[in-house]
Amino acid sequence: MEFNPQKSVLLWNTIHKNPSFYGFEIMEINFQTKKADEKPIPTAF
Repeated sequence: MEFNPQKSVLLWNTIHKNPSFYGFEIMEINFQTKKADEKPIPTAF
C-alpha cells in the first residue's frame, strides 16, 4: 500500500471520531507502552 498523506489524515480523523474503528485499540496499546518522553506513533495505517 503506497503512502498517501491525505488518505492517512482522513483515516486518522475517522479513528478519532469513531473509537470502535479497527486499529484504534492497537494504537492505544502502543501509546500506553511507549515511554512518556517518546512521541506516540500511529500504527493503524
